[in-house]
Amino acid sequence: MNNLSKTALAITLALGLTTCGGSSSSDEKTVIPPPEPVKTAVSGKAIKGTMFNAIVNVYKVSS
Repeated sequence: MNNLSKTALAITLALGLTTCGGSSSSDEKTVIPPPEPVKTAVSGKAIKGTMFNAIVNVYKVSS
């Protein structure tokens, strides 16, 4: 399959998938409450140097 055929196929699939994402006709909106924040003590060191009033994101790593 050459590049032009691959590109045409990708565009066709992308357009086909975007038309499938319609909304329902129901006027009711489902409201999902935000999750409750969890307070946890975390300790560690910053590798990039001194941090002051920095936003730090912590992710749980599961193996």
